[in-house]
Amino acid sequence: MTGKMDRGKKPIKLLANKNSKNHMDLQDIIRESALPFLPAKSLRRCTGVCREWKLQISTPFFAHNQSYSFRDVSGFFCQSPSGALSFVSLNRMAYGVPDPSLKFLPEPVDIRCSSNGLLCCQGRTGYRAYYICNPVTQKWKKLPEATANHGTDPAVVLVFEPSLLNFVAEYKLVVSFASDLDGYEFEIYSSIDGSWRISAEISFGKMKLIPRTGVHVNGVVYWSSSMGRIFAFDLSCERSTIINNFGSSSLGAVNGKLHTACVLGSKLSVNELSNAYTNTMQMNSSAKQWQVKHAVTLKFSVPDLYPRSYDKETVLFLGGDVVVIWHENKLISYNMKTKEFTEVITEEATYSRMVPYVNSLVEIYQGVRVIDTLENLQLKIMADLENYQMEEIDDDPFLPDEVDPFEGSLRLNMIPSYSDKSRSYKSSESCFKFPGHIKQGGIKIEDVVRQHALCFLPAKSVCRFKTVSKEWRKWIDSPFFAHKQTNHFKHVSGLFCQFPGESPSFISFNPVAYGVSSPTLRFLPEPIDVRTSCNGLLGCQSRLGDNAYYICNPVTEEWRTVPKPTLYHGPGTAITLAFEPDALKFEAQYELICAVTLPDSTALLFEIYSSRTNSWRVCKTLCSEQEALALNGDGFYIRGFVFWETQSGAVLGFDLKEEEYGILSLPPSSNPTGALTEFRGELCYLLPHKEDDAWSIEVYGNMNMSLSCVIPLHSKVLGHLVDGQCRALAFVNDDTMIIAIGTEMIAYHVGAHKMKWLSDARTDGFVKYLPYVNNLASVGPFMHDTA
Repeated sequence: MTGKMDRGKKPIKLLANKNSKNHMDLQDIIRESALPFLPAKSLRRCTGVCREWKLQISTPFFAHNQSYSFRDVSGFFCQSPSGALSFVSLNRMAYGVPDPSLKFLPEPVDIRCSSNGLLCCQGRTGYRAYYICNPVTQKWKKLPEATANHGTDPAVVLVFEPSLLNFVAEYKLVVSFASDLDGYEFEIYSSIDGSWRISAEISFGKMKLIPRTGVHVNGVVYWSSSMGRIFAFDLSCERSTIINNFGSSSLGAVNGKLHTACVLGSKLSVNELSNAYTNTMQMNSSAKQWQVKHAVTLKFSVPDLYPRSYDKETVLFLGGDVVVIWHENKLISYNMKTKEFTEVITEEATYSRMVPYVNSLVEIYQGVRVIDTLENLQLKIMADLENYQMEEIDDDPFLPDEVDPFEGSLRLNMIPSYSDKSRSYKSSESCFKFPGHIKQGGIKIEDVVRQHALCFLPAKSVCRFKTVSKEWRKWIDSPFFAHKQTNHFKHVSGLFCQFPGESPSFISFNPVAYGVSSPTLRFLPEPIDVRTSCNGLLGCQSRLGDNAYYICNPVTEEWRTVPKPTLYHGPGTAITLAFEPDALKFEAQYELICAVTLPDSTALLFEIYSSRTNSWRVCKTLCSEQEALALNGDGFYIRGFVFWETQSGAVLGFDLKEEEYGILSLPPSSNPTGALTEFRGELCYLLPHKEDDAWSIEVYGNMNMSLSCVIPLHSKVLGHLVDGQCRALAFVNDDTMIIAIGTEMIAYHVGAHKMKWLSDARTDGFVKYLPYVNNLASVGPFMHDTA
């Protein structure tokens, strides 16, 4: 293979035909990799293909995968002025629900909001309880009574982000209500705790929130206001801010960023909050807070409406690639990617409420976290298989064959209409259970686990399962499984350690589950230093010769030599690896970003290697800020941005998309014991602080790197370690801090205030620690060495 590609994959010896190792039938590929991306109504049709397909679609594993994979807006739940509920589908062949009137709920309700397949409604009687439901499965949960009075038209936002690691939907309901102190307060319901709590944050001002405009984007809830500005509430630190918007527009989430959309006359404009750090940029920077992403000329004109209110709103939905406009009894959908318009005629001329909805199979349980681990879910499936008797039931797990609720809901005008008969839908508890007669089809629990559970395990655990059978080994060795596991398993598993002049080593957070076969990376062709890590891949640099860069996966021992860069990368060059696994891209795509200071130069250049082109490019952006010229080591990548700590106590940020840089100020007390890291999806800086013989970790975040919170390290938990020096290393998996204190390295669980010993910490020099994810990510195009 040396003549084809510089890649250090060890030769693999196969006992059988080499081509058979990667062979999968087309129908298996479709069933395993394509079905989860279909909406619920389309999946209902697929249950008629065969019993295997029907069984798979009926499993909780599949419902979990589909709710994570399918996120497209499918239609709108509508409420007429009289209170009648209906569903308008954007595609009558693909999207639908069995009962758009929501009569499966115990009382008449008003629709309030939705999020990724979950619908929030509010009762009309008693204390007007909130209900969270899935209209497809007809499962629901009644929330307890709130503490505060939310008013008759509450500003409520449902926050639900499907997670690969949580099999039960974990969601929050965020309500902003008028305070007695002439401001706004916030009450939050958490499905994990099963209770409400009022935040300590109070926002003062004369702005009036528009209740039905709320959206959730990447951990922040936004509402439009009567003054044309945007009101933001950060869920992680529970602080509110104001964002200038310069006009009335609808809010939405596109590619993890806040977007606005408005129609002025016949012009549709979509703008992106492209850079939240504009106030930190250098003077005369071309970076702007808002950037126009789409400007479209419509075939109709809309009059200017002021003051703004929901029932006058033109843009109903903005999200993903879609903008939906309401105009003259029609829903007009515009696809920002294909530039195509689609019109849907509705039955009513006006609706008092229209709430977007995703046609998902997301699961709801009435209890709190009834099933919260993969092992418990596997036990539930095994119990279902054992308890069901061999009996004939109809072939449709949703309905008897003569009734098709999805078809009945979509007439020519696309307004659903359903029968009220109780027989038209089966019990919600039986929707995803295994029909007993399917046991005769040869489907065993090991088949379900192999196809649906293995991909959630770390690489070391997965490799043990190769010994189960030839089928399991064949499946685990396939590139399809490697791709699936890379996208499903994203937990930080340990730390690669690099001490100057020595071979790297690996500290596992759980030696039984996480590990690599060669922590010293001796499979690489020469001695190296580990420089950077990102989502399972490592960036290394040779200590010899021209100091070549290598990208490798320490589990698969695949590696690639990066071509020689254009610029001279001296000892002061700081590098960062950027890699985001993509479910729709089988070939790994990553970038190596290098901040380069040229000899005898007072400027910093950015040179980027791309795996897609296997080449380098030098960015036009030139950084001449004196405080950014001397960087304090390699950088940190998060959500399209690279950050380097500087020796002058600042942070240099680089936007990979716009190729613009900015400067953030660190707290004055910052020192080498602090660390840039990710906390709940956002950049933050951890800084140890000791006062009165007690250690705490100060967490700085937001646009101005202000103090977000202080996490105390209980002395009773630390014991004798409280007398040692403390160095913060990283925040991992949202709730655990990795700290080197005294002569030991520990994992400190923030919520439970529990400590776990990981390893001894070296005190004879400054060690670099890099968080690592134990996955099967491919370094490049899938191939084996044929030598």
